[in-house]
Amino acid sequence: MKHNIMKNLPRIIFTTILACFLIISTVDAIQAQKRGHKQARPSPNASVGQAIGTTKISLTYGRPSVDGRKIFGGLVPYNKPWRAGANEATIIVLPEDIKIEGKPLEAGTYSFYTIPGKKHWSVVISSNLAWGIPIDSSKDIVRVQVEPETAPFREQLMIYFENVTNTSADIVLHWAKLKIPFSIKLQQ
Repeated sequence: MKHNIMKNLPRIIFTTILACFLIISTVDAIQAQKRGHKQARPSPNASVGQAIGTTKISLTYGRPSVDGRKIFGGLVPYNKPWRAGANEATIIVLPEDIKIEGKPLEAGTYSFYTIPGKKHWSVVISSNLAWGIPIDSSKDIVRVQVEPETAPFREQLMIYFENVTNTSADIVLHWAKLKIPFSIKLQQ
């Protein structure tokens, strides 16, 4: 029996991966039909990637608009977790180990969320890849405090990279009249 399982292991793995892909595709198709497959999302998805040396770091997120609303301290309340975007959780993919604001983080795929404050923000990296806001703080891997900066008005949320070198960069979350930068550095 054990020999048969080992002999068929590649087929079992392939079948499992194929089944997962089909389930994910089906769920995505059902969600698109519920939205109306030709209807655009109010907060379109976006992705951004940046090579730092030979490592490409990428983020995927939803881009909500200000649309005349009070954003920070309003739509996005202070001192409560925010998914750093709209729709699904914001995802960061790290092919190599890095440091965020000096704290180590192993390579992997994580959700990225924030806890906004009037003077300080927490940037949180979590292993919980749930829809929306990860509510299980026991899955938080890195939590750092950063200071928001006043910035030119930006209608739609944008996440981008600044100060890129071969070993480091700043990731910037910019929306309304605020930007929240945090540093990342490759571990060597």
